[in-house]
Order: sequence, then C-alpha cells, then structure tokens
Amino acid sequence: MLAVLAWAACGSHEAPLPPVGDAIARACPTHLEMELIGQNSRFDPGYKGAAHGLGLAIGSDTTVKVSDCDSDCRRCKIRGPVRSDPVVKPVVSQRCLDDISKTCTADAECPTGACRFIFPPISSMLIVPTCAIVYFEPPASSVGSGDPMQGVIDLATGELDMSVMNMAVKVVLEQCKQCNGDPATFDGVKGGTCSIGGNMCDVNGIGTKTSSFTSFDCPVSAGGITIPLPANGTTTGSRAWTLDSTRPKCTSPTGTAQKCWCGMCSNGDPCQSNSNCPNNTTCGAATGPGNVAYVTANHACASPGTCVWDPATQRGHCSNAATTPCFPDSGTIVATGAAEVHDGYYISQLANLICMPPFGDTLIDGVAGFPGPLFFQSRFRISPRVASP
Repeated sequence: MLAVLAWAACGSHEAPLPPVGDAIARACPTHLEMELIGQNSRFDPGYKGAAHGLGLAIGSDTTVKVSDCDSDCRRCKIRGPVRSDPVVKPVVSQRCLDDISKTCTADAECPTGACRFIFPPISSMLIVPTCAIVYFEPPASSVGSGDPMQGVIDLATGELDMSVMNMAVKVVLEQCKQCNGDPATFDGVKGGTCSIGGNMCDVNGIGTKTSSFTSFDCPVSAGGITIPLPANGTTTGSRAWTLDSTRPKCTSPTGTAQKCWCGMCSNGDPCQSNSNCPNNTTCGAATGPGNVAYVTANHACASPGTCVWDPATQRGHCSNAATTPCFPDSGTIVATGAAEVHDGYYISQLANLICMPPFGDTLIDGVAGFPGPLFFQSRFRISPRVASP
C-alpha cells in the first residue's frame, strides 16, 4: 500500500511538518491525504445481511483541500475531493464514469459520462456476480461550495465533521475484471494483466472480504444501476438510532405492526420518518414509482427466528441461522467514530447510519434487502501535507 506520508523522501517537493496535534506551532497544511484502512472499516448495507462486510477496497483513498483555518491553525474547513500530488499519490482517481480506465479533469473529456473521483471497483457475489464502483457526486450547487466533501477538521485532535459527503454507487451484474500478476501494487505502473481483455494494469483495489485485485485499468461495463448514497453528517463522533414510535412500519410480513429502521416514501426516497418524505407524506410505502412493490424489514430471519444483537460489537445474527447477519427488531444501534493523534498523522474513524434506497432491480434489492439500513465505520489514516509554493 502506498504510504501517503513520506516527507523525507519528497525532498524539496513538500515542506516537512512537526508532529500533528501541535497545531499552534506548525504551518497550516494545505491538503489532507486520506488513506482508507479497509480491513478495519465496516460497511453493512441492507437488512438481509447478504452484502454485509463487503466494504470499500483497500486503495480507496482520497485527498481534500484545507482552507479557512482559525488564528491558531486548529479548526479548518476541508473540501474535495481534489487531485493529490503525483509524487505522493501516483494513482489518479479522477476518472470517466463511462470508462474508468480514462483519467479526466472535466465532464467534456468523457464521451458519454461524467468525470468523477472514483474508488476502485468492488467484487461481490449476490447470487450472481456483481461489480460496483462508489464515486463522489457533486450535490446541488446551492449546498455550500458545491463539492461532494465539505466539513471541518480539528488539527489538534483529528476530529472530523463532514456536513456534506455526497456519494453514489453504480452496480453492474458482472464479475469485476481482475488485475493479475502486478508485482508492485498502487504505484501507477501497469505491471499486471487484466483477466478479461488482456490490457496491462496496476492493482488499485484489494478486496477486504473477497480475494480480488481490481484496477481502474480493467474497467467495468457501461450501463448498470446507480443510486445516490448521501452520507451527510458523517463524523468521528458516534451516530445512534433507536427503534421508537417515529419509525415507519415494516411492510413484511403483510399487515405487521413491527417498526422498521428504514422505510420508503411513495416517491422512492429512503426515509426514517414522515419528515423525510416530500410534503410530509407517509414513510413506509409498500410501492414506489411505477407501482413497483418493495419489502421493508429489519432482518430476514426465518420464522420463528429472531435477531440476536450484541451491543458490545454492534453486530447481530439470526437465532436460527448463526451465519446470517441481521439488524434487531428493537433497541438501539450505534456506529462509533474515533480520532487518534500519532506522530505525523491521524487515525480518524468516520461513522454514520443512513437509509439506502432501492436499486430498482428485483435481484439486487431482493437479495441484499433494499431499501434498508447502511451501518458504516470508515477508518482512515490522514496525513497533513503542505504544498510547495
């Protein structure tokens, strides 16, 4: 894995920084390099549990710009993503959505799609093979600076509050092409070969649950299904949900009075309560646009099984199927954030709980359980950087 902090090796290219946390004594950084620690992160999407643990690949890194620091150079605004210095991070993640093997700087450079900052492809098996890419999508222009990532960092503690973290996920019903035989991963040098097509490739993503080695150089097919995945309010603090009376009723089994963590508005938006729906309409609709029927539940434990939830680990399994993950029918679930200061870098764990919308595909929604909750804890190594004048 590329080490994003290597000031000694950068010579005059980067200005060295004193230890992080000593905010007053040091120059304000201009950028933060955010390197996902995939094996210590957690992504549990959908109520059925089939997709729990898939997560982002190792190599899902990003860079943000630092600005508007206070007089002590402690609390600063961040926004992004932006391109990193190629010496620090040789792999360019700004790509054409219609062909992720092509780098770009603007939409006009992509023949039939948008230019976005993209994480490496993710391989999964939901009855049939799937390949997914998660990317940053600009919010409405009226939202802050219009950047997909907007927030504030405390440079003394590593605490982060992301007021805007606007993402989307595209899923294609095919196996991700693998990058085989690359002797040096994440270096931007195409030393391997794509499993399909035979193109030369550099490994840019390593699966944390499946044995997969994906690459931007081995692109996914055009088309697929895309849904928004806004995670606004993501923080190094903790996020807690309680299954109280404001939650929508589940639609499965029919006529149930059981409350659900997530529901769906009649327009297809995911929701936690009526206030999330346009014109305060009902959260908990059984059908969406086009009169398509959807099921909402907390788990897929076969009756009379229940979800056994462990508050210590914030994980659950069906009482009659120990290998089937689940969310509970009562109580509280908590996604935990964290911030640590180390010599020259931070460890910041971003946490959030959100309701994912349905993909509109019977297979994907039925197998994974969408609409449904997404529990995530994303652990990053964050390295400050001062760009040369």
